Amino acid sequence: MTRPEATLEDVLDAFSMETEMGSATLQRYLNDYPQFSDELIDLSNEIYQFSNVEQGELPSTDRERIDAVLAQFRSAASRSSRPALERLSPARQRELSQALGVPRQVIFAFVERGVIASSVPGRFLTRMAEALQSTVSDLRTYLSQEPQRAVRYAKADDKPLDPGQVPFEQLLRDAGLSEAQAAEFLKEEL
Repeated sequence: MTRPEATLEDVLDAFSMETEMGSATLQRYLNDYPQFSDELIDLSNEIYQFSNVEQGELPSTDRERIDAVLAQFRSAASRSSRPALERLSPARQRELSQALGVPRQVIFAFVERGVIASSVPGRFLTRMAEALQSTVSDLRTYLSQEPQRAVRYAKADDKPLDPGQVPFEQLLRDAGLSEAQAAEFLKEEL
C-alpha cells in the first residue's frame, strides 16, 4: 500500500528515526514507499556505514590511511625524541663549534659524552642548548650517560686507551685553548 501524501523528506526522516535499523525495517519502508526506494536504500547504506564507524569498525581504506599517518607520526616522534647532540651531523657540529667559539674536538667530546656533565658551567650549557634548540636539562641528562666513543682506525701495537670522561676544563686545555680563553668558557654567570 502506497502513501502518496508523504513527502520524501518525511519518509527519510521517519526511516532515520527508527530504533531497529535492520533489513526488515528497510523492507517495510520499501514496500510502503516504492517511489522513494533509491533514496531509502542510499540512506540505509549511509546509516549502516555510520553505525560501523561508531562501533569502531572502519573500512579498510580508511584504516590503511590512518595507519600510514600514524607511522609517519611515530617516525617523526622517534627522530625528534633522540637527544639533540646525538643527531648532530658533522656539518652541524662544525656550525655549533663556530657558534660557541670552541674547537670541533670540544663539540665532538660532547657528542661522545666524553665530558663530565657536572664540570660544565651552566652558562656554556645554556648557550649550547639554545644553539641546539634543546634544554640544559636534556643536555645534562645526555652527558650523564655512559660515554660512547666513535670507532677510530689506527695502526698501533697496543689497544687504544679509553680516556673516559674528563672535566670540561681539561677538555678545553686538551683542545689547545689558552688559559685566558679557557677561563672565559669556565665563567659560571650569564
